[in-house]
Order: sequence, then C-alpha cells, then structure tokens
Amino acid sequence: LVLLVAVVLGAAAAVGRQGFDAMVQSHEPASAFGRTFAGSETWFQLAWVGGALIATASSLNIRLAMAALAVALIPAAWLYERAIRVAARETTAATNAPTEPLVAARNRVRLAVHWLALGQPGPAVVELQGAIDLARLAGRDPDPAVAARVERLRQAALTRQPFEVGALAGLIAEVTTLSAPRPDEATPTHPPSGTTVEPVTDQPDEPLANVRSTTDQLRSER
Repeated sequence: LVLLVAVVLGAAAAVGRQGFDAMVQSHEPASAFGRTFAGSETWFQLAWVGGALIATASSLNIRLAMAALAVALIPAAWLYERAIRVAARETTAATNAPTEPLVAARNRVRLAVHWLALGQPGPAVVELQGAIDLARLAGRDPDPAVAARVERLRQAALTRQPFEVGALAGLIAEVTTLSAPRPDEATPTHPPSGTTVEPVTDQPDEPLANVRSTTDQLRSER
C-alpha cells in the first residue's frame, strides 16, 4: 500500500509540474518566464523539504499517516475541481462568441450605447467604428457621410479632443439600421457540429431607444 501511494504521489507530482510549466508558457509573457519558473521551483522544493521533515519528525504509524495525507489532499482536490469548472466556463464563453460579422456589429452597437450611458463618449465612438467595419465585412456599405462623421469623431476621441456628444445619437441610429437583420437575407452559416453557440437576440430598436434616453439625460445634466 505504501509503495502504491508513493508511486501515485510521484506520478501526480511529475504530471502536475509538467502541467504547470505548460500553463506558464501559455499564459505568461515571455519576459516573465524566468521569474515565474524560479519562484515556482523554489516553492516546489520547499514543499518537498517540508514534507520530508514532517514525515521524519513525526512517528505516526501507517494508518494515521495515510489518514493525515488524505485530509491534507482534500483542499488540493477542491482546487482541482474548481479549476476544471473555471476552464469549462472559459471554453463555453469562447464557443458562445458571435459567429457572424453582423451579430458582432450589433453587439458593438450595444457596447457603444453602454459606454454612452456611462458618460464616456470616447469608447462609444470607437465601438461604433468597429460596428461599421464589421458591417462592411458582411457586405453592408454604410452611408459615406455617416462613416466619415464617425471616423472624425473617432480621431477626435483618440486625440482627446472634445466633440459633441449629442451627435452620437443619430450616428448610433444609422449604424443600428446598417447592422439590423433583413428578412430577405439568407440564414447565417452555422458552426461545425458539436459546437455550442449561444443564440443572440437581435433587438435593433433597443439600442436606439436607449441611446435617445441616455443622450437626453446627458444633455439635461449639462
């Protein structure tokens, strides 16, 4: 039994270390590799030394030692199960991303409304420009005058120049119409089988109503 436990623990430690190394290389910037690996390796070695000292200093029999080990591994099992849930949520969020440019464009319009409601017209106009670009990818040609006005406002926002917030209401209305679904359009291409995509409810009138009320509120506050 002791030999079996030793083999399992050794294999788990080896696999865990390889998994940790892979995780660091996937998520950490290359400039932080040295610092991260040095710190983690130090803690790994200290953990091994601490475990050996505890095992040497204590005079527990086999049954009590195994019971203590099982209790000590309960938090590790909980952390492992929690990590699996977090990874599953991240995978679901990735597969629920928009699969059509127009759906993404409508999401950008909603984000523009959100930023405007927070009193931040700069991010709002940047999102609006993104919605226009996505609509172009879907074959929708925006009104040149509208596209030019949005681009001017975007340049003003990027250079931190003041601009009229009220102008965004009409522009968001135009982009909402530009990205709205049309009855005569073909059904969007579905993702490959086995991929779960969360349906996005298209409400083209909702952003316009929200932005009108938001703009009126901002004007009254001024």
